Amino acid sequence: MTEYPSVLIPVSLVLGLLLAASRPYAAFLAAVFVIVAGGGEYLNATRTEALGPYLNLLDVWTAVSLAAMVFDLEQRRRKIRAPVYVPLLLMLLAFATVQDFARYGVSYESVRALRWAIQFPLAVLVGANLVTDAQRARRLLQALLGGAVAAALMHFAYIAVRFDARQLAAGSYQAIRTVIFLDGGLTPALLVTAVAWPVGRGPEGRPLGLAKLLGLLVAGTLFVASMALSLTRSVWIATVAALPAAAMVYRHRERRRPAGRRAALGPLLATMAVLAVVASVTVASLFPQISLGRVVVERVEGLFDPEINRVSVGTRRAAAEIELGDWLDGTLLLGRGLFFFQEHMREREEATLAQYGFGHLGYVTYLSQLGLVGLLLYGVYVPVAVVGDSRRTWRSAEAPASRYLALLAGCCILYHAIMFAMSSSLLMLWTFAPGILAGAAWRQGSAFAGQAVPDRDRQKSPVRSL
Repeated sequence: MTEYPSVLIPVSLVLGLLLAASRPYAAFLAAVFVIVAGGGEYLNATRTEALGPYLNLLDVWTAVSLAAMVFDLEQRRRKIRAPVYVPLLLMLLAFATVQDFARYGVSYESVRALRWAIQFPLAVLVGANLVTDAQRARRLLQALLGGAVAAALMHFAYIAVRFDARQLAAGSYQAIRTVIFLDGGLTPALLVTAVAWPVGRGPEGRPLGLAKLLGLLVAGTLFVASMALSLTRSVWIATVAALPAAAMVYRHRERRRPAGRRAALGPLLATMAVLAVVASVTVASLFPQISLGRVVVERVEGLFDPEINRVSVGTRRAAAEIELGDWLDGTLLLGRGLFFFQEHMREREEATLAQYGFGHLGYVTYLSQLGLVGLLLYGVYVPVAVVGDSRRTWRSAEAPASRYLALLAGCCILYHAIMFAMSSSLLMLWTFAPGILAGAAWRQGSAFAGQAVPDRDRQKSPVRSL
């Protein structure tokens, strides 16, 4: 657990709720910035003496975002709206929680499993009801970008504080490995959007001035460096694989609209090369003993090293065998409950726990915890629905900010759809940013639902409307 002054949590809660009551959308943007910048896992590790493990900064700012939604709906006299998959997810999670409570009782650990799992549908609900127009979309993009930059800077601070980087020896890089600062896959998704958004233009669709262009260059450098220093190959693989997927799904709609063109391959590759070089120089300047190129090469070479793969792949295989075995012995349609594999972890000694990677294979985790229904809902329906919502807005909205927000939401879920085959799932705490984006993309595109796709788009795009 992270030690923070106990007063920080109640003060944040009081100030956040007061802001939500007076300026709901500003409170929502503050929550987005804090959660993205702080990282779900770090904020979850904070505690207050009064409530112990039952309240932390992630809970506080999630509650503030929900309160902002309620106040905003009341002030604007609007009814609550949500994509159809939100109530489906909540019903499935409710049934899984009943299974947990019946088998393990009501405890902090079983309640925690539910708390983690509801983060995504709650975030979708908030995004769907607060990000109602292009102006709000633009402000949300600013908060997300600011949070992602702050997270990357915190990643550098983490490395500096973790240990003296100047004493690094080759092979000791694992000490700085973490994915906390890529919270929600937002950083990779921001980079992936470059395959469909013209280089040199901002989310508003206008050519960038020199100051803004340099600002985005700095942000891109931080993102590339942070991703590389995460030392996580599944992140790299998912990002690279998401690039052609996004390029196919998000094609240009009309050549006369600059903000709708695909990014030209040449400028895109040149930009990525510049970011990689600048990121390497930046890391070398801050941490002389870390060679960004060597770090990446060593980790990629590990993919072909049988001994290294025996560890990384073996832990996942061991966990998958247990999870699939128990799923086959249990309820095939609805799984064993959210607390299922955590119980397996609790039964094992600390010395042997490192031999298992429970929860790493997202699609297997859906099966073991939520059954075939959970796999189809989380693994198929939600990604297809989010991509469909985002693509509808991408092709139909007039406001560039709405279109870029939709593109970012789609790239984020495409990245995760690939990532979940190797690690993680939508049942984790870091899903606030993806959920907000999914809900916002649905709301921004809801005005275009049911509209026919123009014939010119059918001819230009190899991907049909989802």
